[in-house]
Amino acid sequence: MNFSKIVGLVLAVLAIDNECVIQAESFGIKFLGNSATTVNARAGLIAITGWTNIVTSTFTSGTIFSSDGSVSATLTRSGAGVANAWHSASAGDGGNGSLLDGYNDCSANQPATNVISGLIGAAYTVYLYTAADTARPSNNGDWLPNYTINGTAHYTATLNGNGAFPGLIQGGVTTVNNNLYPPALAYGNYIEIDNVIPINGVITISANSDNRTWRSPLNGIEIVASTSAPLIQTQPAALRLYTNGAAQFSVTIKSAAPAFYNWRKNGINLTNSGNIFGAQTNLLTLTNLALTDTGDYSVVVTNSFGSVTSVVAHLNVVVPTIADFQIDAFNRAYLVQTNGFAYYAKSLSNSAPDGSWTFSIDIQGQEDAFERTQSPQQQQLINNLCTTWLMQNPPPWNDGWNDDIGWFSLALVRGYQMTGNANFLAQAEYGFNLAFARGWDTNYNNGGIWEEQPSDNNGQPGKNPLACDSLLQTVCMIYQSTGDTNYLNRAVQIYSWVRTNLFVPGTGLVCGNISTNGVVNTTPNLYNQGTFLDCANLLHNITGQSVYYNDALIDVEFTRNNLTSNGIFNNGATYLNTWAAEFARGLGHFVKDNNLWSTYYSWMLANANAAWADRRADYNISWNAWTQPTPTNIDIIANWAVNAVAMTQATPASEPGFISCTNQISGTIIGTSGSWSNSGNTVAKVFDGNLNTYFDGPDNSGDWVGFDFGVGVSNVIGQINYWPRAGYSGRMLGGVFQGANNFTFNSPSTLFTIATTPPENGVVTSQTITNSTAFRYVRYLGPNNGACNVAELQFFTRNRLPLPPQITNRWNGNQLTLTWPNGGILLESTTVTGPWITNTDAISPFTVIPSQPQKFYQVQLQ
Repeated sequence: MNFSKIVGLVLAVLAIDNECVIQAESFGIKFLGNSATTVNARAGLIAITGWTNIVTSTFTSGTIFSSDGSVSATLTRSGAGVANAWHSASAGDGGNGSLLDGYNDCSANQPATNVISGLIGAAYTVYLYTAADTARPSNNGDWLPNYTINGTAHYTATLNGNGAFPGLIQGGVTTVNNNLYPPALAYGNYIEIDNVIPINGVITISANSDNRTWRSPLNGIEIVASTSAPLIQTQPAALRLYTNGAAQFSVTIKSAAPAFYNWRKNGINLTNSGNIFGAQTNLLTLTNLALTDTGDYSVVVTNSFGSVTSVVAHLNVVVPTIADFQIDAFNRAYLVQTNGFAYYAKSLSNSAPDGSWTFSIDIQGQEDAFERTQSPQQQQLINNLCTTWLMQNPPPWNDGWNDDIGWFSLALVRGYQMTGNANFLAQAEYGFNLAFARGWDTNYNNGGIWEEQPSDNNGQPGKNPLACDSLLQTVCMIYQSTGDTNYLNRAVQIYSWVRTNLFVPGTGLVCGNISTNGVVNTTPNLYNQGTFLDCANLLHNITGQSVYYNDALIDVEFTRNNLTSNGIFNNGATYLNTWAAEFARGLGHFVKDNNLWSTYYSWMLANANAAWADRRADYNISWNAWTQPTPTNIDIIANWAVNAVAMTQATPASEPGFISCTNQISGTIIGTSGSWSNSGNTVAKVFDGNLNTYFDGPDNSGDWVGFDFGVGVSNVIGQINYWPRAGYSGRMLGGVFQGANNFTFNSPSTLFTIATTPPENGVVTSQTITNSTAFRYVRYLGPNNGACNVAELQFFTRNRLPLPPQITNRWNGNQLTLTWPNGGILLESTTVTGPWITNTDAISPFTVIPSQPQKFYQVQLQ
């Protein structure tokens, strides 16, 4: 749908005050305990005056008054513990109004029940103030302090019984404590119970009602009538779900009763019909999901005192693909989740958490999935996985293997980039700095990072891509995340060493390792090819330097020609953990970032399909050998299965096609002056519309040609068309298209690198550009030894969206007349940001008579 720009019409009207003002009932009850110190000043979480001070040992029933003295109620106390008193030896009304001095001491088999009757409010918030207590580790039979409000028990400890909440203690948390007593409650603790509705005007509060708790101190009670608009405590969450499935959006609120709910989609009110249920409850359910259910959902909650609108939760309904099936199957087979903790099991038969570095490899499979889907559920899972990993492996990391530290840190820095959890970035930095500081060694091989620290190695220590590249990937992403050039310098330093000592530029081979005597193991491994590929692509993205792109390209070609079986990755060696995941991930990044789908998509798809086709039917998981069925008679470990996950996540369900752009743009021709041997074949020939002419630069390397769009003008490039010089098409291989906002092309952005020789005979090669940055300058930079030979270039901006429908208005001093094109629907809102409601009565032209509140209008085309 196309929307017009919002036409804001603030209508001049007389103000109408519809606000309801109701006197709040607020009661404060202080139990003096074994103390004469009373509370008379403002106290409590909601600071009120007029507290009723109860002499615990003698009071049984009497009148209590509200804070302002205008309303009364009756307090009646009963139970074996009502007269039990204690004194905390602290100042009364101390510690931010926490009523510390004295309390009703309700111990085992000594409950105290407080009945407050004669209440006229619809709902109240109840605050119970608890005195300090001491832990009793010698008595494992103690239960936790507990309090019952109108029959519902509320406890002062977490669900697992391992500790009391500090400060605010939300009630209704648990009913068991696993026989573990919490640490001492701090002074000033309280329990907040929201939306307590009196039963026939009565609220009943009991302390120590289970008859087994050691003690439930009760320092004071504060009840405050609800007189405000609802407060949404838990917002609806965004979802990515499959067609034919079900979606649920829910909110929890703090509100006076009754509260009313009104769910909306894209600002339009929903009703219970078709596949929609609960449109007027706190839980909205959509069944049998279709693509048309995609949209933005929110709820308006209203009570007698006002209304509030929730955050917008986006629902993305998709048709599931093989990649979805693969990650779902992997998670069903290995993922263990409980109480917010999440980890991957070692294998199908062993549900224990995977090891430290192998767990990191597993996490990266889920991170690959999130890169593809941007699913909110997967984002939360990544946060839980990385958090759990850190709980299982807290710093300091004493692992002597630097490649392990690399895998740790890589999973965490990717986790940071996906979730924004700063702790993940901090620990990734810690890991890299630890491994680099201890592992970078210049005594042997002029640098490089030890795979394992020599002090921990009983054999021959060495340096290899496993350590260097995993840490190199990490430090590149740390630089992307922080902008700290010290990290970029480290990345360039490590890459330079690996390229010099472990990479063969002539073939694309990444060697296995180098020993202290300089002997290089030239055995290729798919994971080494993959990590180096990802490093080269990262540095190419960061610096724009073609050397990294060229290294990545030759790495891919070596791998395709030497490490596949008829093009398919295949390794059934059971001693391996990860194998293809690193290359699949690196290839996916390289192809996507450089728009090389036409070159490599069919190969990627063949591998993704092979991995899926040879899966185990019972679990839908695959091992490392994708040319033969996954065995059912061996225990498949998570690190084997994650390889197929990485391959399918990197491979789109269909080849991303280019968008044929029609908005050709031009500018002032810029580029290298002159021509080869002063032949006259200058940069002007590139834009003369003649395929028989061409630019032949004066230099073998470094020449370029492009456009300056002019002062104050910049364009987002959507497509580039290019034709090679006849007979010299090979001279464009490796050429780079760049964008910049400075004439010198300092730190340019790479738009596209030519990876295959373009066709001749007048055939155009069209390339879609996905970079969304607008540039004043664009250029084609020829490859080395190509003299920037090119016949013709064309640059296009992205196709413009249709113009929005125009809404016009005419004011005659008394009324406003709105007009808009046929087929439009008038939407209106009381705020410029929405939510927007369809005016079903509006037909153009439409007359508006000003009234409260102000209105904003826009037109939506169907």
